[in-house]
Amino acid sequence: MKTWLALGWMGATLVATLVAGGAELKTGPPMAYGVVAEWAKLPEGWSFGACSTVAVDREDHVWIFSRGAHPVTEFDRDGKMLRAWEGVKIQQAHGLRIDREGAVWGVDVTGQVVRKYAADGRVLMVVGTEGKTGDNESRTAFNRPTNVAFAPNGDFYVSDGYVNSRVVHFRKDGTYLGQWGRKGTGDGEFDLVHDIVLDKRN
Repeated sequence: MKTWLALGWMGATLVATLVAGGAELKTGPPMAYGVVAEWAKLPEGWSFGACSTVAVDREDHVWIFSRGAHPVTEFDRDGKMLRAWEGVKIQQAHGLRIDREGAVWGVDVTGQVVRKYAADGRVLMVVGTEGKTGDNESRTAFNRPTNVAFAPNGDFYVSDGYVNSRVVHFRKDGTYLGQWGRKGTGDGEFDLVHDIVLDKRN
C-alpha cells in the first residue's frame, strides 16, 4: 500500500514555526537538533537571499535553493561551498529535491515549470510549459507548482499547488500518467498543495 503526504500551507507554516521556536526553547525535553552558527562558508560579499529549500544528496552534500544572485549552491557536510551554478534561468525558486541517481530537480514557481538538472547545472528535462499557466485538467502546464517527489521506479509526482491544488503523476521520462485533487474542502480536494513526500513503503 502506498501512502502519500501532501502538505498544505498551514502545515508547512506550523512545521517552520516549531523548528524556529524549538531552537530557542528554555524548557521541555532536550531537542535532537541545534543551530550551527555560520555553518555555510560563502565567498566574501555573497549572501543567499531568501532560501526556499534545502536538500541533501546521497553523498551527504547540502544543496540550497534560494532567491538570491546564486540560486543553487552545493556544500559539503561541514559547510564548505563546493559549487554555485552560474547562468541558470530561474524566475522564483521554490522546491528542490535530489533523485536516487543524483539529478537535481528545481521547481520554478512563477516560471511554471519543474526542471531536472545534472549536478553541474545542465538542464536535462523541463516539465510544464515555460511561463504559461494551465488549469486543473492540463497535462502540459502547471499553475504555481511547489515541489516534486520520486517513486522507486523513477516515476515522479508534482505538487501543482498554489492555484490548481492537485498532484500530477509522471513517468520517469516526463510522460503524463494521471492526477488527483482540486481546490476545495471536500474529500479528494486541497486548499493548497504546498509539498509532497513518499514514505518508505513505496
